[in-house]
Amino acid sequence: MGESAGGGSILHQITAYGGMRGPPPFQKAILQSPGFQPNPGSYEQERISYYVLKYASSFSNRSIATIDDLRTVDARTLAKVNDFIVANSPYGLYTFGPTVDGTFAPALPGQVLADKNFHTSLALMIGRNDQEGILFTSPYISSQAGYITNLKWFFPRAPESIIYDILALYPDQFNRKYGYTNEMLRAAVTSAESCFTCNTRYLNAKVGNKSYVYSFNVPPALHAQDVGYTFYNGPGSVTWDGKPVFGGAALSLQDYIINFVTTGTPNGRRVPNFPLYGSESNVLSINSSFLGTISVDTLVRGQCEWWQKALYY
Repeated sequence: MGESAGGGSILHQITAYGGMRGPPPFQKAILQSPGFQPNPGSYEQERISYYVLKYASSFSNRSIATIDDLRTVDARTLAKVNDFIVANSPYGLYTFGPTVDGTFAPALPGQVLADKNFHTSLALMIGRNDQEGILFTSPYISSQAGYITNLKWFFPRAPESIIYDILALYPDQFNRKYGYTNEMLRAAVTSAESCFTCNTRYLNAKVGNKSYVYSFNVPPALHAQDVGYTFYNGPGSVTWDGKPVFGGAALSLQDYIINFVTTGTPNGRRVPNFPLYGSESNVLSINSSFLGTISVDTLVRGQCEWWQKALYY
């Protein structure tokens, strides 16, 4: 079970070695907002390595020229290097994360899951939040130029043709048709789908007959707000940003989780029916005032199929 980067870790375990070394050592998993920010290509990885070695040398007052040298640096100095690089990264980017190494990660997880020869028998319970991308998006994006600049931060090696493809996927139409009403929210939806929510679509397209999907919609439904509901501990519980946890919704989510862990299905006597994702792309809504509403996955319009190709990489 994992949330955010923890869910992203499970995603990488599921697709480890491209499935060529057998299934992962578990039979079911719970992934909540599984995410990671792809580090596009070897050029970007080399660039990051250069800065890590540079600042490790500066902070340790000695020459750190190789990864082997870096392994000799004490933890406190490594933490300073990490803090400095992350603090100087573009808004919403954390720089460090999983990368394609050709072995454990032979390709991005979405690419592995798209391979018709990749098979998995895992049972999955998958969650996501309605507004995954806002925390990773600058509030100062107010124009298409700002939106494009943000794209180039996230995908620094993407050619102009790919940028144009993304503009076509997320056009400057602010009538809620695409889930946003201004440029900042346009960027937030793009970030959410490219780094978080489409990961759930890739998994469901592969194992939809054994996956259960919920969307956490308690306002403001930001990234990781469902954690406060997962670990609800009675009246007075709050989310990470101080919002009160609605006990009824939290207890239902906990029942779903416990049922899934113990039986392989989230369904039980005390909660509304939680259908399989299946060919109908069913998603259960968890809200403060109602539970059990089923809707069609909003990720079926084709955007995830485009991201899955990793053309920006």
